[in-house]
Amino acid sequence: MARKILYSLIAISFVIVINQITDAQGTTATGTTSPTSTIASFATGVVEVRVSASAASADVTSANLTISSVEIHVPDGWSKMKMEDTNTVDLKQVEGLEQTIATASLNQGTYTQIRVSIASLDVALGSSQPKKAKLSASTLSFTQNFQVINKNTTVLVFNFDALKSIDYSVKDQISFKPLVNLLFTRTPGSMELVTTDLPQGEAGVAYYAKLMAIGGQRPYSWSITMGDLPPGLNLDTNTGVISGTPTIASTFNFLVRVDDASPAGKTTNRNYKVGVAANGALQIVTGSLPDGSEKVAYNTKLQAIGATQPYTWSVSGGSLPSGLTLDSNSGIISGIATVKGDFSFVVTITETANPSNSDSQSLSIHIAPEVVSN
Repeated sequence: MARKILYSLIAISFVIVINQITDAQGTTATGTTSPTSTIASFATGVVEVRVSASAASADVTSANLTISSVEIHVPDGWSKMKMEDTNTVDLKQVEGLEQTIATASLNQGTYTQIRVSIASLDVALGSSQPKKAKLSASTLSFTQNFQVINKNTTVLVFNFDALKSIDYSVKDQISFKPLVNLLFTRTPGSMELVTTDLPQGEAGVAYYAKLMAIGGQRPYSWSITMGDLPPGLNLDTNTGVISGTPTIASTFNFLVRVDDASPAGKTTNRNYKVGVAANGALQIVTGSLPDGSEKVAYNTKLQAIGATQPYTWSVSGGSLPSGLTLDSNSGIISGIATVKGDFSFVVTITETANPSNSDSQSLSIHIAPEVVSN
């Protein structure tokens, strides 16, 4: 009987619509710094903050995220945005959609910091009652240059990876350690495919993944324009969902295109690779790891398929960046990196009940220098 692998692909997105961002190389950071803002008087633009989510794990039946405030740093200090009447979002109900939670009218100019205060995250697993997650941080601060343009609305996206942020591997305990990627629309009014990677599959095991785009005008239309999906998988042209049961163990490369419904006909595309492992073979499917920053919290989870849990994870060669550790049970790499640089190492996973069934993978992490605001 085929086993179903649950790929938690939640990508929770805080979307700040700001139309004139052309270069967004800022660094995500936590804590409070002293940003510099360049503001022009009399001309104003609107900033709108939204929450969105991509496909959630079948384990999670509800995930109610409550935002208490959103603030932008202005010359006189932190300015609170106007919150909507409903500031709690069930991330299971906004899959592929966007819900506005805050708005503000600001003077035209360049701003450099925004912060989001999280009141709570209530998660229900299966048929159980919702349980409050333990928050590792209640305020998330981000450093990123963005512009407010007179009579314009534009796009910054703070993308929360819930697969790596929501941890329920410890019995009777749910933890929320936000791992955030900064996404953005590079040109005014453009559309962007923000799903960066797809989960790997296993022959004979059900597969599910949802692609996510921002910008443009809904509804979107999805298509494969080059290459092929693994045999047994199909792309829903209306929803962007890739699902089915792969039948052949191999690696498949393909190009996904998404078109919007605007009269101008905006479009964007992205290359993806999906590896399908032989049924029952233990295989590490994490091929790369996100970059980190010196003195900033880091959290990412290694993924494997095949065989029978529980697994044991270990670093079998090289070393992690100083300050980071690998949890042998969950496969989570976390901590606060204390040294900048590039670090290469080998991770090994072993099936606890059958030690001869194991797999190893070479990985690396780039730790960027600490960001210091002047």
